[in-house]
Amino acid sequence: MFVPFNQIDELRMKIYNEHFAPAVWIPAGLKPFLRHRLKSTAAVVLNFALIIYSFAAFGLAKGLLFVLIPWGGCSILFLIYTQVSHIQPDVQEAELQEQPDFFKRQATTSVDYWTTSAVARVMSGGLNTQALHHSLPYVSSCHYSDLYPAFQLVCARHGVELKLRRGLFHAVSTCCRHVWNVNGGWDIMSRGTF
Repeated sequence: MFVPFNQIDELRMKIYNEHFAPAVWIPAGLKPFLRHRLKSTAAVVLNFALIIYSFAAFGLAKGLLFVLIPWGGCSILFLIYTQVSHIQPDVQEAELQEQPDFFKRQATTSVDYWTTSAVARVMSGGLNTQALHHSLPYVSSCHYSDLYPAFQLVCARHGVELKLRRGLFHAVSTCCRHVWNVNGGWDIMSRGTF
């Protein structure tokens, strides 16, 4: 909820600039105009209005269900589509390499799946091709399915090994296995110290 508010310079929190502001040069024509930032902020206001309306119209218990179920579902989908591409063993190994080239680093620190599927692109907002998304953040995701084969060729030409999975379920399973192993797996469960 704070991201749209941070689009307004006067409301931007200092921590946002320190940790989340992109370290990428933004071409002047692509910098967000005030009207776009205000539209982003309006989305947050509408969300709060819907929460208040749910409680006012349906009471506490039913209103809570009207709020938690959609937000919970959206949160799960958001985590799946964003974190699955980054919490992977081969991706985190690449992050430790401290690759100085911006584009090579972006291409090697993400997992991609169903890369030429228009359905996967629409369902994930283009996040099924994270490497392309991070390498060319100003290109609309509506082009990712068509661009990905050329992106793969460019990466291969420059010796960049893309991290690919067969599909979303494969990516989720390797992510979960990695989290399980990093946190001690069965060993920690057998000791009962979790």
